[in-house]
Amino acid sequence: MGTMRALAVLALVGLVAIAAMAGYRRFAWPPGERQTLAEQARLGARIAAAHCAACHGPKGNSADPRVPKLAGQRASYLNGQLTDFRDGRRASTVMAPVVATLSVRGMREVAAYFADQSIQPDPRDQPALRAEGKALFWSGIVAQGLQSCSACHEARTVPAEIPGFRAGMGAMRGMDMMRVQGPNLFGQHAAYTISQLRAFADGKRPGMVMARVAASMTPRERRAVADYLASAP
Repeated sequence: MGTMRALAVLALVGLVAIAAMAGYRRFAWPPGERQTLAEQARLGARIAAAHCAACHGPKGNSADPRVPKLAGQRASYLNGQLTDFRDGRRASTVMAPVVATLSVRGMREVAAYFADQSIQPDPRDQPALRAEGKALFWSGIVAQGLQSCSACHEARTVPAEIPGFRAGMGAMRGMDMMRVQGPNLFGQHAAYTISQLRAFADGKRPGMVMARVAASMTPRERRAVADYLASAP
């Protein structure tokens, strides 16, 4: 039964991922955009200083662990989230009034600015929990039908010591047509990652794939993955 469940989860996640790819494409830079990313980042620095730095830090490394780091995040993902806040697809009483003041071009520019910054990992002091999270992130748990996070969120070279990556559900990594390029999670505050996993699981943040994945994780598994990601360079 465990194998059948794992295969069912693989099939569902794969099909949903293919469908979701179209949604991510709508956040690509417009054809014929004259600004280079460097120009967008330069102009976005002023917007970040005026609207974002107070909470997210001047270079996107927030001091408050409840506030997400934006440094090093993919520009298209950041732009997509700003668009979702503006259009009400993602609810936030804090972000909604901020994005309401930004133009479409301004959102692209500030997204490019933060994407150009370097994220600063957080020091963690629970090596056992971190090791558990590392294995979960890269390999998942096939017997429980728990998909590896790296299937969508991979942004690093696969660690050589990860057991069963090629044979486990993490092997989806090589199936590029089935992968949604999710946000970079490396270096993100553990507290924020845990809060978002809880929000997905509780249906408070939209996301069909993430809702299923987060709901299948135990509180310890969420903490383990978050702890690993927070300290990963």
